[in-house]
Amino acid sequence: MKAEMTRVSETRRDEEEIRALATAWSKALEEKDLDGLTAAYAPGVLLFDVKQPFKTEGPDAIRRLWELCLPYFPAKYKSVHRDFEVTVSGDVAFAHGLHHIQPIGGDHPACET
Repeated sequence: MKAEMTRVSETRRDEEEIRALATAWSKALEEKDLDGLTAAYAPGVLLFDVKQPFKTEGPDAIRRLWELCLPYFPAKYKSVHRDFEVTVSGDVAFAHGLHHIQPIGGDHPACET
């Protein structure tokens, strides 16, 4: 029973840590902080996106992609995660949800839904 309680506690801690990483990433995006946007990426990270090159590998390449994209974002906006679900099992975790940019102070073409 104690081992199971420990696993549940570790799972909750891991889930909270993943949610904290997502929150930190959103804050970095709102601040257009390139270092913060890529701080938690592992060296072999793969990013699949809707924009060419569609597949981007490694934190440095992802940083360059953000450098190209951020100038097209509104001056001020909120990074919002909806329906964000985290599933943790041992040393594997999956997270999924919807991400949206909400402009502050008016509409912006980059934020159309």
